[in-house]
Amino acid sequence: MLQFLLPGLGVTVSVTLIALGLGGCIGALMAVFRVY
Repeated sequence: MLQFLLPGLGVTVSVTLIALGLGGCIGALMAVFRVY
């Protein structure tokens, strides 16, 4: 059971981290453009 669960969990965590990273980059760019 764990053999099938762990890879799926890893993919979910990776996708979540990538989504958070992209969101943070876009948010930072928006903040910079608002300041200037």
